[in-house]
Formats: sequence, C-alpha cells, structure tokens
Amino acid sequence: MTLLIADGEMHNIWTDGSKPYGVPPGGTYYGASVGHWEGQTLVATTTGLRPDNDVEMGLPAGTEDMKVVERMYLLPNGELADDLTVTGPGFLAKPYHYTQYFKRIPSVRIGEFVCLASKNRDNGTSLDLTPPS
Repeated sequence: MTLLIADGEMHNIWTDGSKPYGVPPGGTYYGASVGHWEGQTLVATTTGLRPDNDVEMGLPAGTEDMKVVERMYLLPNGELADDLTVTGPGFLAKPYHYTQYFKRIPSVRIGEFVCLASKNRDNGTSLDLTPPS
C-alpha cells in the first residue's frame, strides 16, 4: 500500500508478507512499515526512523528504537481515522497516543512535487537515482 502525502512524497506499507527494503544505518524519514489487516482495520508498524525526524505532529523521533503503530479504518461518515501509538524507550516516559482524521475531498488532486537538491531534507546532498544493477 502506498500513501501519497500532500506534497507528493510517498509512504509505503508492505502488506503482502514481504519485508520492506533495508533501512540504512541512522534510519529514514518514513522508516520501514509492515502492515496487516485485522478485519476492516489496517495495522501498520513502522521502525527505522531517523532520530532527527518529526514522527507525527511535531513529535521528534528521538531514538533509533522509536516505533509507531497505526490502526487505520473508515468511519461511518466516510472519514479515515488513523489511531497512532508512538513508543520510544529512553526518550518517551510512556507511549504517546493520538488520532488523526482525514476527509475525502474528491475535487483535490495531488500535484507534482519537485525536490531541489538545495532544498531537500538532506540539506543539499545529492540524490542517487541510479537504478540497481
């Protein structure tokens, strides 16, 4: 499953039983997410987040052992609810939980996002887009 973020970024959640691509040392901004279905609820667990990342709503990842568990399901009014629980031993004294709600807006289309090397999240480092051999 691929979630498209408003600025054109993507977040992959692997639901087919396969493992996500390896996360490099130090993590990535979206980490590695594995999901499964519990009835009509998608349960996704994300690990491998960068310590300097804003996990959700400005909450910094803090440690490499940060974990986010999301439970996504549709409400009767058609909204998507995303219940998140963030744990981070050594950083958070207790799990942090909150719920986000997303409304469908059929008239809005996600447009192209251009990531300029001088303005990307890696502070200007170049991106290697060479296909694997």
